Amino acid sequence: MRSRSRGPVVIDTEVFGARLTPSGKLLASRYRSLLEGRPVVISFVTVAELEYGARLAGWGTDRVRRLEYEESWHASATPDPPDHHPNQQPNPSKSNVGSAAAAP
Repeated sequence: MRSRSRGPVVIDTEVFGARLTPSGKLLASRYRSLLEGRPVVISFVTVAELEYGARLAGWGTDRVRRLEYEESWHASATPDPPDHHPNQQPNPSKSNVGSAAAAP
């Protein structure tokens, strides 16, 4: 299967992690043609899930370093804070200005 667009692609934890474990080789091979030559983006949630899973599985130093290396080569998508969305106007009713002055 060939993708028409060769632009960036966001992949989930299972697909990203498939290349890092022997049991994931089949899954990794199924996605290889879709991912080759494309910038890969992973969610900040994927980073947390991978690191938690490695810790839970008792990965050693070498495997954790490989995971960190793989993560470092990919962009990580993080959400903008709700109050700082570029297209959103500030909402004065949500302001905390003056709330500290009311405290004793």
